[in-house]
Amino acid sequence: MKEQMSNRTLFLYFTSLTGAVIAGIVWLYLKVANVGITVIWEMVPVYIDSKYYTVLMCLGGGVLIGLFHRVYGPYPERMADSVKRVKDTGTYPYRKLPMIVSASFLSLFFGGAVGPESGLVSLLLGLCCWAMDQFGLARWKMETLIAGNPYIRKKELFRVMAAGLFLPPDQIVYDKGKISWKRKEQIASGITAGLTGLAVYELLNFCFGRCLAVPHLHGGVLILRDKVAVILLVIVGIAAGYLYLIFQKASSWFFGKLREKNLAVFNAVLGGLVLGLIGSALPMTMFSGGNNIQRRLIQLANDFY
Repeated sequence: MKEQMSNRTLFLYFTSLTGAVIAGIVWLYLKVANVGITVIWEMVPVYIDSKYYTVLMCLGGGVLIGLFHRVYGPYPERMADSVKRVKDTGTYPYRKLPMIVSASFLSLFFGGAVGPESGLVSLLLGLCCWAMDQFGLARWKMETLIAGNPYIRKKELFRVMAAGLFLPPDQIVYDKGKISWKRKEQIASGITAGLTGLAVYELLNFCFGRCLAVPHLHGGVLILRDKVAVILLVIVGIAAGYLYLIFQKASSWFFGKLREKNLAVFNAVLGGLVLGLIGSALPMTMFSGGNNIQRRLIQLANDFY
């Protein structure tokens, strides 16, 4: 009984390590995205003062994205498509994560207005499926090694399990039918990995700076005029939402026709041109909402002081 508990504890150590690895990858993804946006849209414009900068950068991004789509396909997937894939197949092809991450970086670096959510959801789904396969592989290794050598040292056993984290995706193979894994053990493994991942993510933010800032707006006293304005803004927001649905259907139909004709580069360049023109006239439409709110708050604070 004591030996069985020791093996369970050892496996939880492994799940903690897996959660820490996933947290590091997610943190690095968000950090790189933030650095890329800062370089292209804050540092470079200091040396290039042109009113056409936004249009030119969006066009350049459109060319790169179009070439990427022509070679590798239309990545990253939409959030809804990624979730549907997992529901239909029970897994996500994490072998394609490098392509998904690269494609999402191209979109984010050059002014994509959707924020990091689309690429991040695909990344998280892929990493979660990778973690499940890693748990199964490690469990299979642990039971196989213990069956062959009941006196194997815990240090050696953990080393063999952890080595699976560095395997290429096509080598994560094991016999699922030979794993004796209770439901409560699966739940405990998932919770342990999640809590460890959260702790590591916050630790990285504390040591190296938060990579995804969420703006905090301080409250104030609302007078009658402000309350009426809030109601009007809600109405305008609802109307804008319906307008978005109309434009979404129209643009999906139009760009879908271009994709059917294998015009990936022209498709992306045209999208970049539209984004560049709109971004030049309405800069707040670019990037994610939280990102722009944070930038605007910093600008207002600098102007005030």
